[in-house]
Amino acid sequence: MACFLCGQNSGVKPATIKDGLVGMYCTTCGTYDVPEDRDAQKLFEDPQIKPLLYRLSALAKVSSTRFRIDRKRLEDLREGVPRDKTVPEKIELLIRWIASRSKEIGENIETEPSRDYPAAWCRGPREWSALIAHATQIGLIHHVGHTTNGSLISLLVDGWRLMEESGSPHSSKAFIAMAFDHELDDIIAAIHKAIEKAGYDPLRVDDDHYSGGVMDRIITHIRDSKFIVADYTKNRGGVYYEAGVAFGLGIDVINVCNADCLKDGAADRLHFDVRHLVFVPWTKDDLGNFAEDLSAHIIAIHGRGPRATS
Repeated sequence: MACFLCGQNSGVKPATIKDGLVGMYCTTCGTYDVPEDRDAQKLFEDPQIKPLLYRLSALAKVSSTRFRIDRKRLEDLREGVPRDKTVPEKIELLIRWIASRSKEIGENIETEPSRDYPAAWCRGPREWSALIAHATQIGLIHHVGHTTNGSLISLLVDGWRLMEESGSPHSSKAFIAMAFDHELDDIIAAIHKAIEKAGYDPLRVDDDHYSGGVMDRIITHIRDSKFIVADYTKNRGGVYYEAGVAFGLGIDVINVCNADCLKDGAADRLHFDVRHLVFVPWTKDDLGNFAEDLSAHIIAIHGRGPRATS
């Protein structure tokens, strides 16, 4: 049986059917679930969706749980969500992949392009090999030699430096910017869960007990964070401000909101200046999948954090 995402036959193992989903395991893409419904499965062959499936393969490969691919996720993919990574982002992901497998500087790591390419959001083995060649040319990695199925490579000092200079590399903190509203208590809990599953420490200003200027404290927390998660639901000005501060400091902002906020004509429609950004949407009745999506999104961009247990 061929993998729904990469199309390869090697190592693909269908699992049990549960809750209308078929469990799949692929040596390239990892563990994921697809709809049992045949009509939904046909979406994998949709000419607008099929060329973008590598993005779901990337998310499935780094997910710490079974990655769920339902009809909505496939339809979102047709609309370009999630977006592709830029070339610099893919190089950083490649470097992080090598670093995550290296116990020490100079250790040789084996890579098989046909197995590893989703880790850097590549479209296929050829793009992965091109990234390896470019990273070698600019002195980030050393190509040691060829193996039966791939290559031996090692991360050079400049590669380690690139990884450490991205964001706040030594921080395990993830600041959360969102409205203070008890209606959103379930949402904050889901965001906390997602950040913790990815291996980072979630922090919101009301989690912290202190005296002094609140904005000074917020800016300090943002500056000390690896990334921030900004929930724009309810369109609070403070969230836009805090996201802007992070952007100005070169700290990654992961955007989330109620799915209704993305719809035309919605009462809480997002402001026009952020509508072009990529969002991880949530709905009240599906927060479990939202937490999984957000966790996979964090890991795909920043790798597993220092608190990761799996």
